[in-house]
Amino acid sequence: MFDISYADSDKVALVIGNYKYEKGVINHNTVLDANNIADALKNLCFDVFHSNNLNYSSMEKTVQQFVEYLKDNSSKVGLIYFAGFGSQDENDQYYLLPINNSFIFEPLDLKYKSVSLNLIIKKVTRVVPKTILIIDACYDKPYNHSEAKSLCNDFNKSSKQSNPFSTDKLGNYFIAYPNDNSIKKDNIYPDVLLEILQQTVKQKRKLEAIFMKVADLVERKSGGKQLAWHSRANSFKDFPLGGDECQKCSSCNPWGGACVTYPCKN
Repeated sequence: MFDISYADSDKVALVIGNYKYEKGVINHNTVLDANNIADALKNLCFDVFHSNNLNYSSMEKTVQQFVEYLKDNSSKVGLIYFAGFGSQDENDQYYLLPINNSFIFEPLDLKYKSVSLNLIIKKVTRVVPKTILIIDACYDKPYNHSEAKSLCNDFNKSSKQSNPFSTDKLGNYFIAYPNDNSIKKDNIYPDVLLEILQQTVKQKRKLEAIFMKVADLVERKSGGKQLAWHSRANSFKDFPLGGDECQKCSSCNPWGGACVTYPCKN
């Protein structure tokens, strides 16, 4: 358990950056991305659980602790940011990969050796009114198999509106991610996202406006080679972020694991 008895925010975020994979190489420093996004979310008055380079058991445990914290503290908003390898199987199930991915030999192994994004969505949307997912997991060759697909592989690249999670009619959630598999060389999505979030700290914006800016800037900076997608849930249409100043406190689990940062009580 985490020592967070003084936490005071109803917005809670889980940030994970996986980079040191046993198989495959990510061409972007996803740990640095996660560190930067965690700092930006703290400045947006989120309580932040943050861990990097997690193996399978650690990822499962961290996600479950996050869900339990949301439930126990009657949180209003749960946000998850993941940067690292993601994949999918033949049954339209999507997965976030732990760093010990050398035990994944084929798509059938994903169910038992990686963390189900579909299941995360179900768990979080059941305990909070609003769920935000930012998934930067479109990197190529997520494990050592000729048919290994990234999380974004074969998404409808002709439309910014394609949402492979549209069949998950289980809750009130907003999801954003790079839309296609064109980021094999240089993914600019996390840098653009960080830039817009940092601007939002000082200037309050609605959630959809934030990600419209991200999508526009990604497309312009990449000359149309990279696209960023986000859902357009009606319940998030007027949801604001930013414009607040937060005093920060932090605490770490004395037995190891993630640390949490949160607004201090006066």
